[in-house]
Amino acid sequence: PATKQLFFKDSYKYKFRAKVLAIVNDLVILDKTCFYAESGGQESDTGTMKDMKVVHVDKIGNIVVHKVEGEMQAKVGKLITCTIDEARRRRLQRHHTATHIINGAARTVLGNHVWQTGAHKAPDAARLDITHYADLTKDELEKIETIANETVLSGTKVQSSFMERTLAEKRHGFRLYQGGAVPGKELRVVKIGDFDVEACGGIHCKNTLEVGAIKILGTRRIQDGVVRVEFTAGMASVEKMMSVWNEVKDVSVKLNSSPENMSDAVDKLVADWNGLRKELDSVKKGLVGETVDDLVKKASQVNGIRIVRHLQSEDMKHLVSLAKQLIAQPKTVAVLGSDQGGAKIVIARSEDVVMDCRPLIKKAMEMVGGSGGGKPDFAQGGGPETARIEEALDSAVASAKAALEKE
Repeated sequence: PATKQLFFKDSYKYKFRAKVLAIVNDLVILDKTCFYAESGGQESDTGTMKDMKVVHVDKIGNIVVHKVEGEMQAKVGKLITCTIDEARRRRLQRHHTATHIINGAARTVLGNHVWQTGAHKAPDAARLDITHYADLTKDELEKIETIANETVLSGTKVQSSFMERTLAEKRHGFRLYQGGAVPGKELRVVKIGDFDVEACGGIHCKNTLEVGAIKILGTRRIQDGVVRVEFTAGMASVEKMMSVWNEVKDVSVKLNSSPENMSDAVDKLVADWNGLRKELDSVKKGLVGETVDDLVKKASQVNGIRIVRHLQSEDMKHLVSLAKQLIAQPKTVAVLGSDQGGAKIVIARSEDVVMDCRPLIKKAMEMVGGSGGGKPDFAQGGGPETARIEEALDSAVASAKAALEKE
């Protein structure tokens, strides 16, 4: 026989006794239940059945199935005491009613083309997928959130009743089917004043005031024409806002600012950082200029061509900059290396030197276990074996000398 679902009559009943009709492994079927089975995007209730934990509830056809954990204490034909996790139930109620409220608010702000395409209601957060042709703007989100919270504070009754399908459609139109088609000749209609009406089998608050604060956490487009709105309601919103506020206070202390002036403090920090980066780049350029003169003077020569060998702890960007400045000098070959974050090598030559840098970088990279490439006049690469960087540079210098002596 079908399980009698007591939560439709009273969703505030958290304790009940029911007769055990069947037991299959860890699944228990009762003649009636207050446990809500997962459906319509709303997670199931949990709780206890005597001393066993009810960890999930499903509905198969018109039968509600309770999955339990612990030593089986139910006996077929006997009554058993069941208790709903009230705190979880209340959070799910708030999120489900909030889903309807946000859907109505989105339709008010964006237009009548907005339809619900999906939803999920969990204890800690919820989401609503709606039809819309564009990403939601900051202004649109603020309006939706404001209207949603004004609806909560209006203290509007949330009414639910079973109606014959034809009558429901005649009275409310096909807007009823926000979550898709609903089977059966009878519909359960959930109505929030004149704000929203939908065919829905979920558990709701009796009044919008019970929903508490609604906070939209973010939105994103999940497919063409569908936008997902993620939000919290009630204590989940309070907890989220407390968490964010604590983070804001911590950051404001680190910025030596009040939370109210944190934006200005961040702007100043970013400006200072950008200024310091410019100063650092300027200093590096000056150091490179000094280095170029020093390196050119110390360079070895082959047939009147200078070979500059230099090793330093810098990134590849710095090595390339130094190499370009060196080969701006006539008759110059640069063999540069860095041991920062692995072995990095740049081999380059000035335009008036006849030598292909690519074979040299290939051989050097084999020594440091990496790879590289480039053009005949400028090649670079990197590898993980930093310990062999000196050996690789010496090999590149020797190869360059050999190539230049042939010329």
